[in-house]
Amino acid sequence: MSTYSEPDFEQLAAATGKDLIHVLRHEKRFEAAAMWFRLNREGPTVKRTPPSEIKTRMKQIANAARKLLWHLEVFNYRNAADGPGDFALLEALASTDDGSEHEVVKATAQIGRLEEIFKTIDAARTLERRAHNAADDAVRRSQLTVPKGRRADPSNHRRQAAVVRPGSLR
Repeated sequence: MSTYSEPDFEQLAAATGKDLIHVLRHEKRFEAAAMWFRLNREGPTVKRTPPSEIKTRMKQIANAARKLLWHLEVFNYRNAADGPGDFALLEALASTDDGSEHEVVKATAQIGRLEEIFKTIDAARTLERRAHNAADDAVRRSQLTVPKGRRADPSNHRRQAAVVRPGSLR
C-alpha cells in the first residue's frame, strides 16, 4: 500500500526546491514516516513495537541462527550449504520417518543464508552511516577550504598576486 504517488513527490520536490530524483531517493523513508504517523494517529488502541525492540529481536534471531549452526557443527555460515559438520548428526537427522539427507542439508543451508542476510543488513547500515558522516565531513571541509566572497573580482586577484609576488601591486 503506497501512501505517496508520483505527483506527491513532484509537489514535495517543488516545495523543497530539490530535484525530483533527490526526493525519490528517500521514498521508502517517506512511506515509513507516513506509516508511523497513521499508527500514531490511531492512538493507544494500537500497540506498536518500537524500533529499538525490533532491532533487539532481529539480533536475537541472528544469534539463534548462529547458535543453531554451531550446534550443527557448522562453524562458518559459508559452509552451511554442505550440511551439518558431523556426519553422525546428518545421519541422525535424516533417519527420521519423514526425513531425508537432502532435506537436512537444504535446511542447514537456509539457516546459513539467514545469518548471511543479517550480516549483509548490518553491513548496509554501516555503509549508510559512514556515507552520511562522509557527506557531513565534506561539507565541513569545503567550508574550511573554499574562500568566501566573490572569486571573480579582478582587484582581489591583483591583491592575491601581490602576496605571491611582492612589489607587483599597482
